[in-house]
Amino acid sequence: MALVAAVAVIAIGRRVCYLAALAVAGSALAAMLVSRYVDLGQLGPFPDFYDPVWFPEKLFAAFAEGAACVTALAGAIIIIRPGKKSPPMAGPRQRRPAGKSSESTGGITP
Repeated sequence: MALVAAVAVIAIGRRVCYLAALAVAGSALAAMLVSRYVDLGQLGPFPDFYDPVWFPEKLFAAFAEGAACVTALAGAIIIIRPGKKSPPMAGPRQRRPAGKSSESTGGITP
């Protein structure tokens, strides 16, 4: 699933692809944190994954998963689809007095 999400983000780059990547990274981080802080015991055919110790490799993996979550969320928020214009910048509009046009003032706005 992670490979499919990564290829989709690179090849397609739509918001739904970033959200899929966020789901993959978030689930991996959640599984790691649950295995660290919660002793669920054996679940069916899966052994007990409880490991209450942070060792360097596990810490690095947790930071990488967190960074992947933040990056995927940022991508989903700031993605601009091709062909869509960015929204106009908000700002005060200049109003012309009623009855005056740019032709009567020589093209200069008062």
